[in-house]
Amino acid sequence: SDEVSLAAVNAPGSVVVSGDAGAVEAVGEQFKALGVKTTRLRVSHAFHSALMDPMVEDFMAAIADVEFSEPRIP
Repeated sequence: SDEVSLAAVNAPGSVVVSGDAGAVEAVGEQFKALGVKTTRLRVSHAFHSALMDPMVEDFMAAIADVEFSEPRIP
């Protein structure tokens, strides 16, 4: 579905999906029906999904003056 994105692969067999709440819930229910353990994450936004696209321009403007560099602490 265009409403759900693969947000992260944390480990073999451990993935995070993100997107429209209803669509994500439907994906979770499909996996539960197959006997796969699912856990809903408590987050404020659908991070790592297309639902974040409308804020990208504002975010880029907000960090325009930030200087990025290699980390100095190993």
